[in-house]
Amino acid sequence: MKTAGTQQEVAKHFGVNRRTVAEWLADGCPGKQDNDRFDLDAIAAWRAENREKQPERNLTKEQLEIELLMADVRKRRAEAAIKEHDQLKKTEDVVHISEVELYLTSLFTEGRRKLLKIPETLPMGFPEHLRPAIREECIKQLEIWLRWMANKAATVSEIKEL
Repeated sequence: MKTAGTQQEVAKHFGVNRRTVAEWLADGCPGKQDNDRFDLDAIAAWRAENREKQPERNLTKEQLEIELLMADVRKRRAEAAIKEHDQLKKTEDVVHISEVELYLTSLFTEGRRKLLKIPETLPMGFPEHLRPAIREECIKQLEIWLRWMANKAATVSEIKEL
């Protein structure tokens, strides 16, 4: 059974745009299975079944030839992209997403720890009576920034699905 992990991979396999795959899913195409992957054979079967239900298109021979040529171009582009990706994997120029996530998690964790030390050391150069207010304002600004970073990190993790 051939599978794909993302809508983008499904789109490349069938030589269509990712939005087309999203439309198929909205129209009842089989989605991700229990293993969190798309079953490409099930999608192909769904497409074949649904093509039969669509009204017949009356295309000229020239139009059909153009469509076939365009499909061949899409297929060749996808094959070239797969070949390039495989080559990059062999030369280790591609890093698995889990390694990137692990690195970013440790980076953000260490950065957060260091940033949260700032409110303790920054006020030391100010008069005693101003230190609590400076510390509180510093904490408030850091929390705003850390929430913003957490939102950005969540956005990055959504990129995998695109």
